[in-house]
Amino acid sequence: MRRTHRYLRITVLLISLILSITFTGCHKDYIYINNKFGRINAYNSSKTEVAFYKFIHIAKPPKGFGYQKTIFKKVALYTFNLNTKELKEVFSFEDLPYGRDGVKQGISYRNNILAFSLKPISGWKYHTEFGERFSGIHLFYKDQEKRIRLNEDGFYPLLSPDENKLIYFTKDSVSTVLWLSSVNNEPRSSKIISDTLSQYTKFIWKSDNELIFKNEKKMKMIDLSSLEITEADTSDLIYTDRDRISNKQLAELTKDFLYKDWGIDLNKSVPKSKKERINDIITGYSGPSYRMAVFQEIKGSLTVKEMKMMIDKLVRQKGFTTKNIIEQLNILLDQKE
Repeated sequence: MRRTHRYLRITVLLISLILSITFTGCHKDYIYINNKFGRINAYNSSKTEVAFYKFIHIAKPPKGFGYQKTIFKKVALYTFNLNTKELKEVFSFEDLPYGRDGVKQGISYRNNILAFSLKPISGWKYHTEFGERFSGIHLFYKDQEKRIRLNEDGFYPLLSPDENKLIYFTKDSVSTVLWLSSVNNEPRSSKIISDTLSQYTKFIWKSDNELIFKNEKKMKMIDLSSLEITEADTSDLIYTDRDRISNKQLAELTKDFLYKDWGIDLNKSVPKSKKERINDIITGYSGPSYRMAVFQEIKGSLTVKEMKMMIDKLVRQKGFTTKNIIEQLNILLDQKE
């Protein structure tokens, strides 16, 4: 009997513990920043600028079972000028409820026109309010600083070298369709090129009026004047549309930009006192990106006493972020002393 009561008490305690963890809705004090480049990017024709996506997410994980608590979310398209080092936000998809692995990402950049699209792999049916604003192909005209939405259902845009034409895909439950559209001439009427190709078919512009693609292990060419498909001669083909820059290179190019340059304002998303922020840095409890973002936020207001105290605490820790913060603190100390 005693043993039965003992097992019963243990079972009740375990159930109570599980229920309290599951339903209290509590989240850890741990904060992490997920700040990633998109899966693709594109140079412009002269290779003086690169266009890319950024996916930013600040959240708290749950203490037990449950969902993370989103504090801040942003998805945006940027350009970076390799000569002037200027970073420009072209368009914000705001708090789009998809990570970078949940969307089909399209970018095509020439000289004056930047074509782009994001399409959820699962479609917009779960978030129609975002689809109404962000779906389809968008065109940004640099000379006019103007953006238009070409359509509401296209994805994977590819601009012709002369920037007068654009190909893109649409997809429904039955088929995937490749379309051709004019870009600069009104009206922007589109016509079907083919409805038998896969959305994963890679196209390359051989000229302003000829497209190269691979079909059944053979290289084919579409003449856009007649829509005739023939075998292609690729001996003199320059694969400009395949030019990409790695995310590692992109991170190196943009390493001097602060978190606030990407739209992360911790004073709004995670308001805390200066003492609490210093504690977030020296405890190392939150993620490295969050610690660095906090440091960037408060380093200009740190006193000599605070910096020395932080160095004394941090030298006992390991890690790239800790080392970076210590180096910056020593530089600030040398400037103040």
